[in-house]
Amino acid sequence: MSARPTSVTLADEEHRKKRVRKGTKSCWECKRRKVKCQLSSENVSVCSGCLSRGTTCISQEYPEEHDSSGGPQIGERLGRIELTLDKLMAKLDQYDEQENATKIHTPESMGTGDVLTPFPHPTSTGYNSATIAPILSLFDNAVLGRREKENEFMTSKLKSNGEKSTNQCRPLTKVERIRDVLIELLPSQEATNKLCSFSDSWLLMHSLSQHSPQIMLQPTGFNPNHSFNIPGIGKESPATIAQTLLYVAVCLQQVPHGYDASQLGFNTSIQARTDKIISTVSGLVTSDDELVACIQGLECLMLLGLFHMNAGNLRRSWLTFRRGMNIGQLMGLHRREEFGSTALPPGGIHLWRSLMQADRYLSLLLGMPAGAGDCIILPHETFSNPNINHDLLFIKKITNLAGGILERNQSEHIHAFATTQELDEKLENIGREMPSSWWDIPDHFETISEKTNSAAKFDRIMSQIYYFQLQSFLHLPFMVRADTERRYEYSKFACMKSSRECISRYLAIRRSGAASFCCRVIDFGAFTACVTLLLSILETPPVGGDTIVVQDQKCSDRKLVETVLDVMSECASAEDVMAIQSVEVIKTLLSSTSTSGNLRLTIPYFGTISIARTPKSSTATNVTQSTPSINTDQPSLNTTPALMDMTPRASAQAQNEFVTAVNSPWAAQQKVSFKSSQFPPLELEQQFEDWPGLHPDNTMFFDSLLNTDLEANWYM
Repeated sequence: MSARPTSVTLADEEHRKKRVRKGTKSCWECKRRKVKCQLSSENVSVCSGCLSRGTTCISQEYPEEHDSSGGPQIGERLGRIELTLDKLMAKLDQYDEQENATKIHTPESMGTGDVLTPFPHPTSTGYNSATIAPILSLFDNAVLGRREKENEFMTSKLKSNGEKSTNQCRPLTKVERIRDVLIELLPSQEATNKLCSFSDSWLLMHSLSQHSPQIMLQPTGFNPNHSFNIPGIGKESPATIAQTLLYVAVCLQQVPHGYDASQLGFNTSIQARTDKIISTVSGLVTSDDELVACIQGLECLMLLGLFHMNAGNLRRSWLTFRRGMNIGQLMGLHRREEFGSTALPPGGIHLWRSLMQADRYLSLLLGMPAGAGDCIILPHETFSNPNINHDLLFIKKITNLAGGILERNQSEHIHAFATTQELDEKLENIGREMPSSWWDIPDHFETISEKTNSAAKFDRIMSQIYYFQLQSFLHLPFMVRADTERRYEYSKFACMKSSRECISRYLAIRRSGAASFCCRVIDFGAFTACVTLLLSILETPPVGGDTIVVQDQKCSDRKLVETVLDVMSECASAEDVMAIQSVEVIKTLLSSTSTSGNLRLTIPYFGTISIARTPKSSTATNVTQSTPSINTDQPSLNTTPALMDMTPRASAQAQNEFVTAVNSPWAAQQKVSFKSSQFPPLELEQQFEDWPGLHPDNTMFFDSLLNTDLEANWYM
């Protein structure tokens, strides 16, 4: 046997065949993949698997080749993939946060299970339901019975230092799941302190500290402002947590535009955070009749309606207030105090009056009837009684008078003016009951010190604005008719006077430290007051009526309107559509005295303004022939003045529209027509009637509305 050669090169050693098991024919790649290795043809030395995969086919008779150069490349690839995945996950988290901001939670979305979980231990609810609804109480009423026991049980359990149930496997009840969702929305204590420290949220905090002290932190040296007790609130019932969240949402409305939300610890914008709070509370709490059947639940409805009112969603706000009134009536809050006030929960009377006041104010704007009867004024509640809060009594009386205006607007129009005179006398008597110093306009509102006095000043000036708005609502339908009948001149005078008073107080608020606390309804009230003054400015006085006094008054009113225009222009932002629309309408009316053509503006909750200009004529006959008729349904204005009164014989459009007489000597000038929205709206086919004589090319429409609907929502 010959000796093995010693000069064996490394290459020969690498390519030397290995000894493999007999019958092994697969390549290394197929072995690793555990697939059958077959040659595609006898003439090809590469198996079909490696040929399709594009890999190197090496028989197991030879050592397997290892590509060491691919390791670092694979590592770099994996690093880039991980970096890309991290960016993608961050984007997904941000998207989920934005998506959750618009997600509406409902009781059904909280999982399966009974909506009501009865408990065997009855507890007190703060008022005796048997004395309020004695018949319903016999049937374990859902609103006043079962949920009350559950709410009280949950409250007592949550207050017991967070004790857990002995049965760890017991599934969470729906109330507990709702509570967990609400707690996740609560801001941190630090963010809450910052939120309550700026803007004019102190006005809201001052009211809350007196009405709901259990969820408040009193001012300290470390935090000189009122704030929310977030740790304590987290142990309360779902209705109390929702109440706090709505207070936070209303405070967020006062945050200046462009404020950095990250300073409050929010990952999303303030608008997204606010929308999330409102959608969650609306879906889980305020939509549940049983959860809101308590004082905290009613206050949730009150705050939700206030939020929608501040945002300018008047219809949604009206629906929320009306629902709160219905639930309050089931709780017996509308009953007289003398029937046993101890049976009513604390704060229930004040909350009921607030709901009634808000409901009647919005009903005046929307043309709806009142939702409940008048406030009960007991015999000892007089302005001469020093033990009575005169501001509160003033609000109660004018709220009752607002109900009279609503009843006039909903009733037959044949006695409308007589009713107006009667209501005006009552309103004047209420105003004379208050001392002259009470009507003074404050120069400013403190935002750091003397907050108690400043809050009282703000409440007083808001009561004054409410008073003058009621006076304007009372006389507005008869204002323009003063040029046709002298008996309506007082209505015109009252409208002008109340509009000036409203504007003066609006400017006082805007120029003070409470400017950011103005809601859009206050802005809209100032806007309607400006339009009312402009109606008088645009009217052409009769022959001999354009005296120096009248001219001076018109100049003064015009300067007042221009001042409001400047203030609104400063407050108008890209997101404040209402302010932008108000500015454009006021500019249009101010410039209409020097322009030609016809003008028609439809303003929601106010009415339709039409200005028709006709060429001058030398004779009255020619004027009559050349002047277009403003409305074909309008009765002949040559007849007796009795036909001008609102009677059932006249058409609906004639009842609502008042036009200056066309056969007067000044008919060749511009004529102002005003159709008030205070009376019931027109029929649908009458709303869309064409106006003969007003060519579409010469008519301007208020583009923010659709189809001249007087009650359409104006985005405020």
